[in-house]
Amino acid sequence: MKTQYGRAGFSTKFLWYKKGKNELVALLMGFLILLIISVFILGLSTYDMRFIIVILGVAPLIFYDILRRFQKLHKLSKRSIKGAKGEEEVGRILSKLPETYVVFHDIKSPYGNIDHVVFDGLNNIVFLIETKAYNGNV
Repeated sequence: MKTQYGRAGFSTKFLWYKKGKNELVALLMGFLILLIISVFILGLSTYDMRFIIVILGVAPLIFYDILRRFQKLHKLSKRSIKGAKGEEEVGRILSKLPETYVVFHDIKSPYGNIDHVVFDGLNNIVFLIETKAYNGNV
């Protein structure tokens, strides 16, 4: 078996983990804000009607903003999962290369990361592979 270094899709999975955690925090914050607003509304007397009207006007805007942010984070997380699966699939394909190849996965650089670097020791050729997980015709 050829020499392999690193794990395909590792940094993409880590990115998904971080974003997934952010999704949960955003959702919990939204519920907390709505709970606080509800407590204020239920605890106010009839003399505080102006405050209730302001809260009822602002609450939907806050909820909409939180929902929009949550949807954006969820979409990014789904893309990260899809990307990690694509990188892992390419890693499995590269693992079938002949013994003369050396494969590096998930190489970090100051400009991002390189998904796969393949070195052909027999012909002294280096391949840099950027994986994309798209559906449809290319």
